[in-house]
Amino acid sequence: LGAGALLLLLAGVFAFRAYRIRKRSSEQLAQKNAVIEQALKEKELLLREIHHRVKNNLQVISSLLSIQSRGITDLKAREAVRDSRDRVKSMALIHQDLYKEDDLTGIDLPTYVNKLARSLVSSHQLAPEQITLSTNVEPLVLDVDTAIPLGLILNELLTNALKYAFPEGRPGRLWITIREANDQLHVEVRDDGVGYDPNAERGEESSGFGLDMVRSFATKLKAEWEVRNDGGTVVDLRIGKYRKAQ
Repeated sequence: LGAGALLLLLAGVFAFRAYRIRKRSSEQLAQKNAVIEQALKEKELLLREIHHRVKNNLQVISSLLSIQSRGITDLKAREAVRDSRDRVKSMALIHQDLYKEDDLTGIDLPTYVNKLARSLVSSHQLAPEQITLSTNVEPLVLDVDTAIPLGLILNELLTNALKYAFPEGRPGRLWITIREANDQLHVEVRDDGVGYDPNAERGEESSGFGLDMVRSFATKLKAEWEVRNDGGTVVDLRIGKYRKAQ
């Protein structure tokens, strides 16, 4: 009986020690988790503040360009300033969305494309009934480093369509399609306007800067692209280097 009692006592002691060890480990783990959680919250606040400040700075630049354009009488110069303002706004939209959403690392592509397209129609002072926008964008969330160059490319392609596809106030349609296929991001911007003449001479109002920008960012994204006529102008991009938000 004495040996049995001793064994029970020893078992109780070991069980109590094991309980104390588990409790101490659990408390230490809880403390570590609390530290990590606090660090993540501080990082999130920092990222949110960064996006907020970048967005504000870009909006200030956009406003300054808008104010500057009011005093410009030369139509070509005013148009150049407006195009620069639209490029700035296309980047500001990205940081604005990042600041407002819970996900601080990714851009919801359908929402962004819709905002960008409608902002450009408004910037060119076109009546909503003149241009019909149709978007078919897969529900992708892109990394910021992909979203910014893609947004600038879309800005240039849509701007060109709004400038040249529908002369003399003629109505028209714009289609934007973005989808994943074969490990590539396929982007198509199509209009039913007057079409693209690759042999046409550039007018004085066209500096070619926008096209050079498209080439530059297409190279950055390792994109192949082509322009063709098919009931209007069609631009196809097949982007090989893109990242979705983690």
